[in-house]
Amino acid sequence: MKSTSGVCLALCGNHSVFPLAGQSKKQTAVSHSFAEAEIIAADHALRIEVVPALSFCEKIIDRRLHLDVSQDTQATATIMSTRRAATLRQN
Repeated sequence: MKSTSGVCLALCGNHSVFPLAGQSKKQTAVSHSFAEAEIIAADHALRIEVVPALSFCEKIIDRRLHLDVSQDTQATATIMSTRRAATLRQN
């Protein structure tokens, strides 16, 4: 069974949210765990949507922007913050 990656990119202000892009795409590989599928989805979102948009927006408004990455599982959030996961074979 293949997982689906989803990304929602938005500019957020103090009292506003402006959506820029959204995408949902079936992953090309079968993951061995839910956390692995989430890491693949986060990688896709950052490489395909976020980094290009961030660079573009920073050039237009001529200032650094702050990036918040949200994750819906504690295991994946821990893996992303510590950069380690004993159970994933890629370590």
